[in-house]
Amino acid sequence: MDQINISPKKCFKYYLTFIFLFSTANIIAQFLSYHSDTVFSRVFYRFFDVNTESNFPSLYSTIALFICAFLLFVVQKIESNTFVKLGHWSFLAIIFIFLGVDENVSLHERVGVVVRSQHDFSGVFYYSWLVPYILILLVIGILYIPFLLRLPRNVLYHFIVAFSVFTSGAIGMEMLGGRHEEAFGKDLMLVFYYSVEEFLEMLGVVIFIKGILNFIVLSKAKGTLKISIVD
Repeated sequence: MDQINISPKKCFKYYLTFIFLFSTANIIAQFLSYHSDTVFSRVFYRFFDVNTESNFPSLYSTIALFICAFLLFVVQKIESNTFVKLGHWSFLAIIFIFLGVDENVSLHERVGVVVRSQHDFSGVFYYSWLVPYILILLVIGILYIPFLLRLPRNVLYHFIVAFSVFTSGAIGMEMLGGRHEEAFGKDLMLVFYYSVEEFLEMLGVVIFIKGILNFIVLSKAKGTLKISIVD
């Protein structure tokens, strides 16, 4: 039997520390970009602006999403004694792999270019990639309702909170940011929108990870994995 040592609370605290550090670094990067024009300020901005691809916050977010995918495959193994069976858990894992790739290379922006070539959206849908993503999210959400209702209450609670927090950033703040950019261009307020957006996305993923870990702990009695719970 495989053995996994799990401490959901400790993992949650560690991830919160990373989020705090990256959020603080982003604030410093924005301050430097507006008040300094040195090599250091430009390099610091490149490395820590949360709206920039292929830097430290982006790498962290990508890794966190891939960790979600890995844990979901672990749950699939607990539930079916195999990693490869395509069930609700493994399909969720595939979604998180896609989100991780998207986070690193901004696939949604390329989707937005295609959508905008067909229809010129404006207002809260100024970032036109939101339209297909929201539609897909609604379809998946409806299909997953029976599955979610079968989850333990504590796990369901974490999943609902994680989903609410993540989508508040990825969709809600993105809508507000798009409307603002269309009306006023790229300014300090837009920086606020995308900074809050990335913070909420990172926080949502961490809450989701804690929910998955809680499920793994609750599932230990099934005997597929030997799990040691660490304080």
